[in-house]
Amino acid sequence: MRLTKKQVKDFQQIYKKLSGKEISYQEAMESGTKLARLIEVVYKPITKKEHDNFLEFKKRNNA
Repeated sequence: MRLTKKQVKDFQQIYKKLSGKEISYQEAMESGTKLARLIEVVYKPITKKEHDNFLEFKKRNNA
């Protein structure tokens, strides 16, 4: 995955806002790419069937 220049600049701004520290463009590119890859690997959208199963489970256990 490759970040755009705007995404890297946005990452730098967010990083500074949250940490109070400035990072270089290269550091932002590396950290932003790692973060995006982590989200890509970890995030899995739930299917409609899984959602329906969850609602049924919740309904049975909360009633």
